[in-house]
Amino acid sequence: MCSEVRNIEKPIIGYAGIVSTRFIDIEALIYIAKKRLDWNFVLVGPKDISILNSELQDLKNIYFIETADLSEISEIINSFDICLEPLNKPEVSKEFYFQKVKEYLSLGKPLVAFKNELLNTFKDHIYLADGNDDCIDLINKAIKEDSFENKISRIDFANHNTVGNLTVKINSNISSSFT
Repeated sequence: MCSEVRNIEKPIIGYAGIVSTRFIDIEALIYIAKKRLDWNFVLVGPKDISILNSELQDLKNIYFIETADLSEISEIINSFDICLEPLNKPEVSKEFYFQKVKEYLSLGKPLVAFKNELLNTFKDHIYLADGNDDCIDLINKAIKEDSFENKISRIDFANHNTVGNLTVKINSNISSSFT
């Protein structure tokens, strides 16, 4: 286990990516962290001034790893019990978003994300929350349901789906929702 997370108590709910209010729903993360003080949240990636000035900095169950070497990212993600994708603007970069989800799934990690049309393609492999309280419930559910079989299923799904063919599936899902 990576030294930065070795001494953090489980369960660890983690996110890897740019830590900025431009991408992350900080208010949702603050709400969830305050409701579940028995969970620890690890945010891996560079953080910007919006985070430095946020309440997130003051919460005792939030940990930041800013200087992780790219070669350590997978090891850090593997230490997470649950991955959380609290993005507030998935439309910023569809391909980036798909790649993040695929990265978590390829490691077999349970993933909880906020519901949006882009993620419907993944609905059988991730947990999609309708709001903050639902997110808390789904993290609990993901912890309870995690198993070797589910891990293998997530890895298999990630290995058989490229960003390109996921984009085609998602565009098809979105188009069919308008007919």
